[in-house]
Amino acid sequence: MVFLPMFRKSSTRTASSHRNRRPMLSGRSMALTVLLSSSLRTTVPGYDPVCGLTVDAVRGASVEEVCRTLGIDPAAVKIVMVDGRARPLDHRLEGNERIALFPPVGGG
Repeated sequence: MVFLPMFRKSSTRTASSHRNRRPMLSGRSMALTVLLSSSLRTTVPGYDPVCGLTVDAVRGASVEEVCRTLGIDPAAVKIVMVDGRARPLDHRLEGNERIALFPPVGGG
């Protein structure tokens, strides 16, 4: 486990693991589930696309702060979904939310 001033990543091993058991930091912390799409998956070592990533963060942290702490460049994120709703990178999180991050998609 990695301890950072604002965030702590909890490991998620398999789809059958107890990913709903999120250890919390004392005080004003909150649990978040982060799901990454396509090329963003390679930026977080050990990311499991089946379970996502469980992160504990300080209540009121922004999606951008979560990205930076995970080593994801916010400029690489085009779409942010929080609990199924589009939100900006500066959206403040309340806790127990599900965050999905999507990079820009090209094609033609």
